[in-house]
Amino acid sequence: MSYPTYEIIQINEAISKPKGNRAAMAASVGWGIDPLLDHCKNNLTQDDLSKAENIIEKLREYIKRNCEKKFKTMGYARDLVSDLKLILKNHCK
Repeated sequence: MSYPTYEIIQINEAISKPKGNRAAMAASVGWGIDPLLDHCKNNLTQDDLSKAENIIEKLREYIKRNCEKKFKTMGYARDLVSDLKLILKNHCK
């Protein structure tokens, strides 16, 4: 399994600039988020997929809500990304 580095970078940029273009694209059309979810569906075990889906949906909510107004801290989102990276790294060869 390849590691979805590009998608993680896009999500981190959306987190860093909540009013930026990448955040708006992630919020409106799932840019970065949907490809990451597809990657997880194709490469993770059922247990890890469930965990990853939960984290990805929390990230989606964070990005969408922060586009409009402050929702939660950036640290909250960074922790979610770190948790997701751990799950993904367990399946990388």
